[in-house]
Amino acid sequence: MEGRTYGLADIERHARQLTGHDFRAFFAQTVESEGFFDIPPPWARSGFGWTRSSRRRS
Repeated sequence: MEGRTYGLADIERHARQLTGHDFRAFFAQTVESEGFFDIPPPWARSGFGWTRSSRRRS
């Protein structure tokens, strides 16, 4: 939809509709926070893995 804007509440609502989980606390901690966010723990709770590559980008 051209011209349609979306806010954080829209994203939270769609995430809840798609997954059945409430993401408000997650977004408050990640998107709305000005502090450091350690992404691997929440990703792990969501079922995602986190690995480090030994390859270096040049």
